[in-house]
Amino acid sequence: MTFNLLALDGGGIRGYMTARIMQRLEQDAGVSLVDAGTVNGYCGTSTGGLLAIALANAHTPEFLANLYRTKADEIFLSNDSKEFVWLVNILSWFNPNVKKLTSGVGVFDSQYRADGLHKIAKELVGSNTFGDFDQNRVLAVNTAAMKIPGEAEGWTSTTFCNHKLPRSRIGDSRLIAQIDGALSTSAAPSYFPPHHVQVGSKSLGFFADGGLFANNPVMNGITVAKSAGLATDDEIRVISIGTGLDTTGIPESVFRNPRSFGVLDWLGFEKGVPPAALLNMTMTTSADNMTWVSSNILGDKMVRLNPVLPSPVALDGHSNSDFASMDKAVDDLIASPAWTTAVDFAKTWAP
Repeated sequence: MTFNLLALDGGGIRGYMTARIMQRLEQDAGVSLVDAGTVNGYCGTSTGGLLAIALANAHTPEFLANLYRTKADEIFLSNDSKEFVWLVNILSWFNPNVKKLTSGVGVFDSQYRADGLHKIAKELVGSNTFGDFDQNRVLAVNTAAMKIPGEAEGWTSTTFCNHKLPRSRIGDSRLIAQIDGALSTSAAPSYFPPHHVQVGSKSLGFFADGGLFANNPVMNGITVAKSAGLATDDEIRVISIGTGLDTTGIPESVFRNPRSFGVLDWLGFEKGVPPAALLNMTMTTSADNMTWVSSNILGDKMVRLNPVLPSPVALDGHSNSDFASMDKAVDDLIASPAWTTAVDFAKTWAP
């Protein structure tokens, strides 16, 4: 007997690739990733958390891929004031890099409102709580607590799940609404506002994107499964899906004087530095670290799929060229030897 765990990374709009990969994996392996007999657990971070919750509510990968493609404008509703945009446009005449202040990272306010994301999430999960999901399976999403009221700790890593765990930092997360999990795990700093979670009359405080500490959620999913008594080390099998490798980094030439590299440079204000560099570096290295840890622990009991992007796609990128880059990355992955390995692995999950 095995415990089959689907682990989905964060990455904003690049969750489109995750949905496409799952859709094709279902087709080629002849399995259903929303079937309880195939998948015993879903764990996700950020956009991967949204996908995990959606799959737990029986929304198919095909449906979810189409949602990313058609609802991106609704998800990314600008929070910029017209006055701020006007000012940035004027200043960009003198320094083109100022334009980055209206793309991606929000400097004075969150770049986007969560209204559209809330509407879509509500349509996906309704009023379900984490405890409403099958107790013989796992649903887990990562999110960072700003400060849990009454607790000594400040900001801390948390995992919302459908089991009451003995050392939970937030009490019984089964009581938390799935929509709160969806909005908390995807509240990327400076992109979306932190999300407030309340259970009955009790406030749990505000939460931000789980990619700040575990953008690849695999070890959190395994921890929940083991703590709930649903799996042993030998029984766990994992398909881990990333949101794309890209060559974006900060080239050596940027650091002419490393001591002058400050906050604005980390935001992408410096020429040669990508927008939201600090957040993107945090999420990428977080996922890389968890991939390294889990692959060394699980060995051939885990398959990792992470397409290589031919050109960078920002967390909020949803232009035609962005989708073309993501489609090519997925198509190239499907044509690679790694895909054959993954399909053979997924076939073993069939009931």
